[in-house]
Amino acid sequence: MKNAVRTSGTKISRQIRIYHQLNYTSFHGPQEIMTEVPGLSVRMLQRDIKDLTDAGCVAVKYDKSTKNYVKQAKQPIFSDEVEGKRRTHLIRLNRLCNLLDKLESTPIYAISQYITEKEEYDYLPTFEREHPDLFDKSMLDDIPIMPEIIDAREIYQKLYPDCSFRTMQRDFSDLNATGLIEVTYSRRFKIYLVYRGTEELAGRRY
Repeated sequence: MKNAVRTSGTKISRQIRIYHQLNYTSFHGPQEIMTEVPGLSVRMLQRDIKDLTDAGCVAVKYDKSTKNYVKQAKQPIFSDEVEGKRRTHLIRLNRLCNLLDKLESTPIYAISQYITEKEEYDYLPTFEREHPDLFDKSMLDDIPIMPEIIDAREIYQKLYPDCSFRTMQRDFSDLNATGLIEVTYSRRFKIYLVYRGTEELAGRRY
């Protein structure tokens, strides 16, 4: 996944990206949001913000003087008046926006450093056989310590214990489609890792 590639994508991935702009940038007027999410019209943006509002994800008001969406003092609240398919969509939208906030980033640099040190440590027996005159047994004392890694699946299950594994996989896929985050299963560590930021999203997977 390349974070530099930005498309409007599906409705829900588009709405999550609008949510990200409203919550993680200091200035987020219509022009700024439409620049970050190409393919948006003003009317579509208004409808998407209406969905985000009714889903209990945002509480904003457009300020004509500054041409900016301003956060309101009141807390976002899910609208109980919504019914049918739209209610189902808004429940899902609320869940995905919450996951974007709550999923903790994996310490990628610490993992990379650990893997390098572990490979060097595992090579020591070979080094001892090949260079017995250079080998020092004290080298075996410095066993690399595995960094603490939080499994995204555990966070998901704590937040949404009633959701199935299939729903979790679909939610992770929807988040990945935004280009803001990537949640992927690591065969090496047998857990779900979370990548964020341009460098991590463009870098190596573990």
